[in-house]
Amino acid sequence: MTHVLTTLTDAEVMLLRVGRYSGAENVTLDGVRSIKIGGGMLSRYSPDGALTVWLAAEHEKSRTGMLPFGWVLVHEKNQPGMEILSAWCEQQPGVDVNDIRQKLLVAQEKVKEQREHQKKQAESRKAQEAMALQKAQELEAIRAAMTPQARAIQDFLTKCEEKLQFKTKDPLNPGMGLYAEALKLCKAALEDTQWSAEDRKKLADTLTEWLPKVVQKLDQTSEWKDARKKLKLGALTA
Repeated sequence: MTHVLTTLTDAEVMLLRVGRYSGAENVTLDGVRSIKIGGGMLSRYSPDGALTVWLAAEHEKSRTGMLPFGWVLVHEKNQPGMEILSAWCEQQPGVDVNDIRQKLLVAQEKVKEQREHQKKQAESRKAQEAMALQKAQELEAIRAAMTPQARAIQDFLTKCEEKLQFKTKDPLNPGMGLYAEALKLCKAALEDTQWSAEDRKKLADTLTEWLPKVVQKLDQTSEWKDARKKLKLGALTA
């Protein structure tokens, strides 16, 4: 919005108020203006003008070197300039337009690179999610084709793998943890006629490979020898 304030020197020069923050006194009429100042119980109305002064600065937090904001002096194109105004303008910091344009190009390129990077990340996540879904579906199909006994072995193997990831071991306790589950599986494999010889051997191989990795003390020869007898691994492979 532009407001004509006055004309100077027989209309040869014109002072204009430009910009958003033009001030309430510039958009009201003398003699009838009533500008609200403050708020709540302490507010009052002034016929003169607002108390806010808008100033321009090089930086947002600057408190010195500020200049009046939004004033321009307009004259005809071929009219000689005002010496005092020209001298003042020459003293003001110059603006390197080329430098600003270069910085703008660099910033735009950076934004473009960030968007490309974010796009690639999103595509990568989408591909990974699709692969994970496909793998899960394949595993589910394989699991559905297993016998109940083979699924029980697979479930035990999964628990062992998860335990190994956390680098912790269950106690060598026949009443709890993976060792207790292993004893229960071996008992079922030897007593339940639904267990095939192939499933029994698979169970024995799985326990032999994984129990020393996930149960305390079973990586010791003497303890493992005793555990094999209690698990009856020899009977499973007979």
